[in-house]
Amino acid sequence: MRPIWALLRVDLKTAFSLSLLWRQFRMEKKYRRYLPLVGLLLLALVPLLISYLMLTEQAFRILQPMGQESALLVLAVIVGQMLVFILGLFYVISAFYFSSDLDVLIPLPVKPHWIILSKFTVILANEFIFLAPPLLPLFIMFGILSHASISYWLLLTPIMLLLPVIPLSISALLAVGLMRLVNLSRKKDALIIIGCLFLIVMQFFIQIRVRGNAGGDSSEAILKFFSDRNSLMNIIGRNFPPAVWASKALALGFSSSGPLNWLLLAGFSALLFYGLVLLSKKMFYEGVIGLSEITAKRRKISSREIERKVLAGRHPGRAIFWREVRLMNRTPMFLLNGILAVIIIPAVIIIAGIGNQKGSLAFLLNWLTKSSPLAVTLIAASFFLISGCLNGTASSTFSREGRQFWISKVIPVSWHRQILAKFLHSYLVSLLGITVAALVLLIGFKLRLRLLGPALILAMVASVFFTAVAMIIDLNRPLLNWTNPQRAIKQNLNVVIAMVAELGVLAALGFFSAFLISKKIPAILIYLLLLAVSLALSVVSLSFLLRFAGKKYPEIEA
Repeated sequence: MRPIWALLRVDLKTAFSLSLLWRQFRMEKKYRRYLPLVGLLLLALVPLLISYLMLTEQAFRILQPMGQESALLVLAVIVGQMLVFILGLFYVISAFYFSSDLDVLIPLPVKPHWIILSKFTVILANEFIFLAPPLLPLFIMFGILSHASISYWLLLTPIMLLLPVIPLSISALLAVGLMRLVNLSRKKDALIIIGCLFLIVMQFFIQIRVRGNAGGDSSEAILKFFSDRNSLMNIIGRNFPPAVWASKALALGFSSSGPLNWLLLAGFSALLFYGLVLLSKKMFYEGVIGLSEITAKRRKISSREIERKVLAGRHPGRAIFWREVRLMNRTPMFLLNGILAVIIIPAVIIIAGIGNQKGSLAFLLNWLTKSSPLAVTLIAASFFLISGCLNGTASSTFSREGRQFWISKVIPVSWHRQILAKFLHSYLVSLLGITVAALVLLIGFKLRLRLLGPALILAMVASVFFTAVAMIIDLNRPLLNWTNPQRAIKQNLNVVIAMVAELGVLAALGFFSAFLISKKIPAILIYLLLLAVSLALSVVSLSFLLRFAGKKYPEIEA
């Protein structure tokens, strides 16, 4: 067991280099200036956290008279586990098969399942950190509002630790099987992308079929709904047994069937984990060895063709732009984590919201359209910005170059032109997310064009600000020494900081809009004021980015 612990200790130190950060903070004064930034980010989280807690309390108060408040738990668990499964699939493939340390580990007398166990543990720790911010406040708020017993608080920590195990184990099992098949072909990168997309599409298809089959409107079903205290929990989680086990273990504690649900959750998690160990013994090395090999067509190039390619040339700005596109598209983990995210978020909304039943997002949106059109426009604009900007593309612009950043420093292209080309690439990705989100509201939710048009304009203007701010954050301290492509986005603190800042700004603008609405200010004036604020922020942030690049570029060491 000693080699496993040694390998795990190295991987944990690589992923969570807290001692290095503490040493840099103590020894180098330049890192101390980040303290005000950390305080500002924490302050930006306050309005977002308040809004989240208020929404949780309101949902609890609605469900409590019907005795169905425990449905909040299972809904939160299902959403969290779905995100872990989808995003964890990319993380697992990157960590298992594209880490630079594999070239060192494979020749050593290290068993394949030791490598899998070590890397899986690191991924599990990261996924727990990912789940904690959205789920812990909800669980704590639920416990306070429901006056939960001591058993609820005792079981909260172990259940939180187990929540990502099942979806991540399923992702790891699928990834190991997929990469074994991928390694049999020459088109490895294309098959990785196609395979991941296929698995995600299958997951969404299952979710849609589940929604179509769930429920029932007979009198017997309605009577059962009001007679059983956990009926809504069972309806929501009928096709997600682990989510029901976790929710019932929390809600019931040590009484009734609570211990049984806790044992089911722990036992199924252990079973999947053991299955991963067995599969990794059989397939891991077969999937990873030779994965980096490439094949190329052998063809003769004439001297005239070589001369044409050499002398053709390209505008410097266009060349930098296409370099960004190729860097993103030719690395499967960048493509899947960056661009695919702008499609996943609207797809999740489709699954969760389309329907004619009272309580569905589509029904609530149609009702709100009649009572407050301005609110619908602002909600749509916020949805566009979340779909387009919160994907890690802009906030990892410079980090994605890694140790090859020196190329950007030595090429004869000005910082100003490089920044504009990189900004254009990130902004177009955000526009792709905005477009997909707009199609969701237009086709899926039947949102009227007179409300959709102003929301689109507002989101397109504000996305300039969000893109520039995210690039400033990454330029200030780019992560260039990553060991696998996943770290450049998934484990990049700049991405987290940018998301927190963007959500904080959205929450602040939301409170500001609510204040203006409460003062009975005309809707058109509120919209024009928000548009003017967004335009001013966009101009200032983009100008600052261009000035900051000229100062920061020479200081960056790859």
